[in-house]
Amino acid sequence: MVVIVGISHQASALSVRERAAIQGDCLSQAYQHLMSSGIVTEVIWWVTCGRTECIAQGKPEALKQWFVEYFQLQDEPEGSIYTLTDRAAYTHWLKVACGLDSRIVGEPQILGQLKRAFEAAQQQQTLGEHLRFWTPIIIREAKRIRTHTGLTAAGTSLPNIIKTVAGRIFESVYTLRWLVVGTGELAQQQVSFLKKLGVQSIHLVGRHREKTRDLAQAFGAQWSMMSTLPQVLAETDVWVMTTSSTLPFVSQGLVERAQKSRHYRALLVADLAVPRDVETDVSSVQKVYVYTLEDLTALIAAQQHIQQSVLTAAHQQIQLSIEQHEQLYQVRGVQSVLVDFRETVDCWRDEVACWGQKQLEKGVDAETVLIQSLRRLSRHMVHGPTGILKQAARRQQTDLIDCMRMFLSAIRPKRQQKERTHADHRID
Repeated sequence: MVVIVGISHQASALSVRERAAIQGDCLSQAYQHLMSSGIVTEVIWWVTCGRTECIAQGKPEALKQWFVEYFQLQDEPEGSIYTLTDRAAYTHWLKVACGLDSRIVGEPQILGQLKRAFEAAQQQQTLGEHLRFWTPIIIREAKRIRTHTGLTAAGTSLPNIIKTVAGRIFESVYTLRWLVVGTGELAQQQVSFLKKLGVQSIHLVGRHREKTRDLAQAFGAQWSMMSTLPQVLAETDVWVMTTSSTLPFVSQGLVERAQKSRHYRALLVADLAVPRDVETDVSSVQKVYVYTLEDLTALIAAQQHIQQSVLTAAHQQIQLSIEQHEQLYQVRGVQSVLVDFRETVDCWRDEVACWGQKQLEKGVDAETVLIQSLRRLSRHMVHGPTGILKQAARRQQTDLIDCMRMFLSAIRPKRQQKERTHADHRID
């Protein structure tokens, strides 16, 4: 059974989601711990700034209990941790991939995050037949639905809303000194946006030298390592924090010292990281304006005007897609049974042929060997089903008996079918 257990921005505060925002080594440990528990046979961890979801093939109640205990969410309200199974799980999965469950409806990043989650699960070797079948379908269908409904045009980017906020605080965003901390997808989007905007002063700070240097050079930005951060903070006007650090590293004291060097001019801090890079008490420093990811996405949501017809069309296509692919998966399951059936028949045929060949080598008459071989084959084919039918009769499993009748009707020789038809007519 496919099951999704998770928390999201819909019902959980940022401080709660930070506990489950696993990345890097912590993510690998979560994969290993869950797989070794025996609760699931397959799993994908889908972790974004707005949610942490465990998509698995396993036991729903046991998985939810593991999730709660692993992330220490025992004190959270019951409804904040959701559990979905089968069709409800597939529907939710596709809905999230389309960006319909995001605070920024139609956001483009969510689909890329699912692709990377799938790749991570492949590297961890935690995928089986079920998730290998469904994940590429969810990705492909989400892309198709977003394109066909126009949902992709609904998203408003985080870099653009940061620019809007900066425009409310400062006279001109073009002459500001911008600092971007981190080298991941959010950082790349921010630097690219600023470059296209025509901003002259962009400084990139990262932990990995080559990656930081290459990204900065690609957009003509200055760059330095994380060790220089205190100095760079004092020389910039807008900070965009995007790292995957598990703990905040921008403290109130660090900002106080930077502001003193800046003579307490206005400072905008956009903290896009989950968990947060900036301590909560930084907002109390004079002339410092801190916007978390929650704050910025709320501003975007307030500005969005998506036609109801677009949302309705997207939801309808999601339902239709899930129904169609559930049927496809069921047919796929039947195909494996058919292959098994054919291989079993071939095995009995080969065994009887081998027996007949040995009889011929002993000098037994060919006609006798043929008759005995055919009888031997029929006994092999009838023995197992006969036992199952007798058992079904004792247990009153009429569905199984009816299935056998249908099977016999399908394989019955034409001569026997005609005889039965004539007999039925005579009875009538």
